[in-house]
Amino acid sequence: MIGTGINSRAFFSSPLWVAIALILFLITTASLVYHYVFGLAPVDSFYMTIITIGTVGFGEVEPLSDDAKIFTAFLILFSIFIFAYSVTTISAYLVTINSVFNFNQKKMEKSINKLKGHVIICGYGRNGKQAAKKAIDL
Repeated sequence: MIGTGINSRAFFSSPLWVAIALILFLITTASLVYHYVFGLAPVDSFYMTIITIGTVGFGEVEPLSDDAKIFTAFLILFSIFIFAYSVTTISAYLVTINSVFNFNQKKMEKSINKLKGHVIICGYGRNGKQAAKKAIDL
């Protein structure tokens, strides 16, 4: 919620957290599979995962076996769906935050516009005290 800090319970149960967790899970799992199952070095495994899910189109870091090619094909399909879900979720979250902020802003402006015969004193130092005394005497 705007202005009150982030509610961690709401954040971790929100679709936004699910989207972020899915992306991290996809990168971690695919990197581990490339490393432990197909024998690529850790850096090559991570790099292969990123160029695959990013659909960049670079060649493989090492020639892939048939099993690795099948895994890579499924990784591409899963990553397309996960990224589509994540982009949709994150976009919806940002639009919602903006809408809530605009709604609260308009509500506050409406309340302020209804005020009549009020004086707002900013600060209650030496000059603010003098202004308050003058306002009370009005």
